[in-house]
Amino acid sequence: MTAEQALGELTNLDYCSLLDLDKAAKAGADGIGPRIEALGYCGAHATLDGHGVDLIVGSLAGASADPGRVTDPAKTLDQGLRVENTGAASDYSCIRYLTFADGTHLMADTDFAPQITATANQLARLCAVDTAVLDG
Repeated sequence: MTAEQALGELTNLDYCSLLDLDKAAKAGADGIGPRIEALGYCGAHATLDGHGVDLIVGSLAGASADPGRVTDPAKTLDQGLRVENTGAASDYSCIRYLTFADGTHLMADTDFAPQITATANQLARLCAVDTAVLDG
């Protein structure tokens, strides 16, 4: 499935319709603020374990953008869709991509704001929120 087949006309994409704050809350984020629409993405502020976090969905890009993406073997999708990550570890953020059959990809980014050096447990909880946002 291509990005246009899944999302419709890409020039009119409403990123805020893709940011599922209920799923983020169920994954552990709380104090979630309203969606904030911006050019090319949608975001919201929340807290996780007492730390501020930013939830972002957007940055639709073509196949050649964001090189180094690695397919997540834990997420199996059909119709040519795949979940990818940056392939690099971070101690303050989780970034995942929903990649379509045509190589176009949509980013979900959840990070501590301000940046902190997260513990392994905090990072796992942050990534669980990011996964919930991308699954939404």
